[in-house]
Amino acid sequence: MDSSVSVCLDHCQDYGHRSLQSVLARVLSCLGDLHLSSGDRVLLKPNLIAAGAPPHACTHAGFVAAVAAWFLDHECHVVVGDSPAFGRAVTVAERQGLVRALRGMNVRIVEFTSVCRRRLPCGITVGVAAEALDCVFVYGIVPRSTLEKTVRNQAGVVAKERLQRVSHTMLLEAQGLSAGEQESSLNTAIEELARETPKDLWDEKP
Repeated sequence: MDSSVSVCLDHCQDYGHRSLQSVLARVLSCLGDLHLSSGDRVLLKPNLIAAGAPPHACTHAGFVAAVAAWFLDHECHVVVGDSPAFGRAVTVAERQGLVRALRGMNVRIVEFTSVCRRRLPCGITVGVAAEALDCVFVYGIVPRSTLEKTVRNQAGVVAKERLQRVSHTMLLEAQGLSAGEQESSLNTAIEELARETPKDLWDEKP
């Protein structure tokens, strides 16, 4: 059984429409025939972590739109879907600029709401989003940062802001923390926030 996987890497100067079109044309052509037919349903799965997540944490809206346009040009029906770590897909897509980027294109944004168990040829059983089962092609579009790293970075932003407020109050009361105590308090707060991921974690901007 052939288990080889084709991987194509290319550099894009920016997220401008022309730059993305050029890079996508080169990369997708390297993958060979995708066996697409007119009317095929294609699911694009970007990373939509949270409405307030920093831009680098979610897949860039311009890139998703460019990939969608490529499949539309090949007469496919395109849907964009995800199950964000925080919030609803449509809400996150709106805040991250994806709804605007897809405006005028015949593309729906769907929420992954149910999971179906499927057994793979290798014998492993996995959970698959029901919304993806009737698609002939599922294209994952991921940012450069992992969810764990993004959550931890945001936890650091929130923890620092909170510690600064506490330190300022204690300083006014002549009870300031030493540098070592501040570092220890900061690390503890980051670990707690990253572990518990409260709903207001993304309210603080980096």
